[in-house]
Amino acid sequence: MNRRRRTLLLTLFVASAAFPANADEIRETRKADSCSCPKEGAWKAQNLKGWMNCTGPVNIKQTLAPVKDEGTIWVLDEKCTSIFSEASRKQDEDILMNRKEDSCDFSGTVSGDANGVQMVIDVNWPRPGEVYIEGDMSSKPSFQGMTCEYYRPYQIRFDEKIPEGDYADRKKKMLKKLEKIRAKN
Repeated sequence: MNRRRRTLLLTLFVASAAFPANADEIRETRKADSCSCPKEGAWKAQNLKGWMNCTGPVNIKQTLAPVKDEGTIWVLDEKCTSIFSEASRKQDEDILMNRKEDSCDFSGTVSGDANGVQMVIDVNWPRPGEVYIEGDMSSKPSFQGMTCEYYRPYQIRFDEKIPEGDYADRKKKMLKKLEKIRAKN
């Protein structure tokens, strides 16, 4: 075997050992490399102007004013496929976000009661960044002969890491909340 052929074979052997062998592994490697994972810690949210339209015995069209909020994002696994978004206020709902298959997008669902109306809100994060996320939430509740549609975009910005001295205690509390949410779903 001549020298060129040996060099080529050695190069191919080394390259094949360094790269994933099948298409699923290649896709998973590309996905992991191209998707950002939001930083764990405190985040500030700006709920932008939204709208609500209701039809039924009375038609209602309402603009939803911008609202500021804050919370904590917890990354639940090393591959960043599950995130728990913890609300800072007790009256707000926490959200379990999961990365969509073969995508960098996250989605989640919040269910709860708002002024006596059972609400299910779909939350989306298309391609979140490490320190900035743009997303939207929407819902289509029905009650007392009315059907409503609700939509609001928002922006979330990383604020600060969880202080090391607080991390263990806060994580224990978060895990209890997460367990309740998983049991509810």
